Amino acid sequence: RDGSWFCVTFITALAALALTVARDAVPSERTQGPLERARRWLAASRNEDGGHREAISLNVWDTALAALALLKLGERKTSEPIRRAAGWLADSQQSNGGWSFHALRGPGLLPDADDTALATLALHRAGGQPEHVARGAAWLLDKQGRDGSWSTYVPEAGDVGCVSVTAHALTTMLALGEDNAVTRGTRWLERAP
Repeated sequence: RDGSWFCVTFITALAALALTVARDAVPSERTQGPLERARRWLAASRNEDGGHREAISLNVWDTALAALALLKLGERKTSEPIRRAAGWLADSQQSNGGWSFHALRGPGLLPDADDTALATLALHRAGGQPEHVARGAAWLLDKQGRDGSWSTYVPEAGDVGCVSVTAHALTTMLALGEDNAVTRGTRWLERAP
């Protein structure tokens, strides 16, 4: 009733993104009400600092997904929820260009390809943060494995290529026009078990 799915940011964002794809493929008025309620809930669910976080502290992932869903739902790039989320994501980027799952800094919080891909894509689609997008893209390109895949942390160091992480990285690389990385990653996905 409140517009969310299970009162969880990333589940609401993913459900809203899936519904927009369904709505675009097969137009239906039935999706408008749930999508508008989801947009309002996502816009209102951010914290005072502009980020979104759940009890499990996946706040970079949650914030990036919420921003991507809000943009897909028609939120303007200049709206407060998008500006605040983009500012929060930019401030959460690590000095090496990547993002970890949590915005806290400190030992043990390594940047990962999944959060970096989603944060880079959200900033790219939100506009206004080109230096952060460029640094995130450079970090992702550097972490693409020799086989074309992306793993969560360190390619070829016991951390194997992952279909979902590669898909997120490919979505970002495609949006940024990184054709070579897209070709290599797509070939890996075609062969993935």
